[in-house]
Amino acid sequence: METAMPTHFRIILSILAIMPWLFGCGEKIQPGSQVVQPGDVLRVEIARVASAVHPVTYEAVGTVQARTMGVVSSKLMGTVRVVHVREGDRIRSGQILVEIDSRMVGAQRQQAEAVLAEAKSGLAAAESASQAAQSGASLAQATYQRYVNLMKTDSASRQEFDEVRAKHLQAEASLAQTRAMVDAADQRIRQAVSAVTAARVTDEDSRILAPYDGIVTARNVEPGDLAAPGSPLLNIESAEGYRVDILLPENRIASVQPNQTILIRIPSIQHLTLNGTVHTIFPIADSRSRSFQVQVNLPAHSGLVSGLFARAMIPLASVEGVWIPRSALIVQGQLTGVYQVDADKKVRFRLVRTGRMSETEAEILSGLTVGATYVKTPPLNLSNGMMVEGIS
Repeated sequence: METAMPTHFRIILSILAIMPWLFGCGEKIQPGSQVVQPGDVLRVEIARVASAVHPVTYEAVGTVQARTMGVVSSKLMGTVRVVHVREGDRIRSGQILVEIDSRMVGAQRQQAEAVLAEAKSGLAAAESASQAAQSGASLAQATYQRYVNLMKTDSASRQEFDEVRAKHLQAEASLAQTRAMVDAADQRIRQAVSAVTAARVTDEDSRILAPYDGIVTARNVEPGDLAAPGSPLLNIESAEGYRVDILLPENRIASVQPNQTILIRIPSIQHLTLNGTVHTIFPIADSRSRSFQVQVNLPAHSGLVSGLFARAMIPLASVEGVWIPRSALIVQGQLTGVYQVDADKKVRFRLVRTGRMSETEAEILSGLTVGATYVKTPPLNLSNGMMVEGIS
C-alpha cells in the first residue's frame, strides 16, 4: 500500500526542478554594455594620424585679484554710530558707508563759528577806532602846519609850537596803533574762517563715503566701537574688473611683453577660458624665488571673484609633432595605447609614448606613424582583434 507524499515535500521538489532553468536562462549584461557576438562589426569613429604645428606653452599658476582694492578708514576719533553695509554688499560711489558720532565735531564747529563772529566784531571796533584816529591825526597835522608858518614870522611862542607838535606826533602814533589793531583783527578773522572751514570738513568726515563703485569684502567695525584716525573700518574692491597675478621664473620672463594676449583658465568656473592682457611686469625679481610678478587684466565676467585659482598659458614657441585626441588613449595599468585600425579593418592595441598634454589633446612621441588610422573614442566593448566599420 502506497503512502501519500506530504504537500510540503511536493513544493520543495518543484522548486529544485525549476532552479536550473532560472539560473541558466542567459548571461547577465552590465548596464550600458552590449554583448558582441563573434563576427559582429562595430561602428566606431576613426581618424588618420597627421602631423601638426602646436604651440609650446609654459603653464604658470596665479590668483585672481580685483584690479583696485582699498581699505576705508576714519580721519577722526569718535564713536561709530551706524554701519550701513555688510560683507558682500554692492556699493556705489558717494554712498554713505559709516557714520561716526559728530556731536563733538559739531561743538568744535560752533566754537569756531563763535570765534569768527567775535573776530568780526573786533575788526569793526578796530576800524571805527582807526577812522577816529585818522580824523584826529588830520586835525593835528593841519594845526601843526599852521604853527610852522607862524613860527617863521615869530607870531607864536615856542611853548605853543612845542605843544602843537607833541599833539601832532601823538595823533600819528594813535593812528598807527589803530591800523595795527585793524590788521590784527583781520588776521584773527582769517584764522577763525580757517577754523570754521576745518570744522565743517571734519563734520563731513564723520560720514564716510564710498570712493568708487564696488563690493564690500570685509567689515571690521560695529556700532559702538571707537574709530581712530587710520583705523580700518571696511575693505572694499572696485567693480572696474579683475586681474590675475602670476609668478614667472627668471628664465621665462622674456616670453611676456606689455599688452600681450595670454590664455587664462579658471578651473573652478566650469573650466572657464579667457583672453587676458598683460598689464604690468614688475621689473625686480623676488630674491628668494628668483621670479617676477606679472599682472594680467581679465575681461568682464560675472563669476570672477578674488582668490580664485588660475592658470596662465605662456606661449614660448611652435613645434611640429603628432597629436591625437586624449579620448583615443587607453590606459591599462602602467601602459598607454590606442586602437589602431589595420588594412583588414581589425583593431590592434598599440602601445604609445606620450609627451605634452593639453585639455583635449595628447602628443604622441612614438608608437603611431603619420597616416595610420586609429579609433578616436573607443567604446567599452571594443577589444583587440575585433572588426570595425569606421565613421568620420
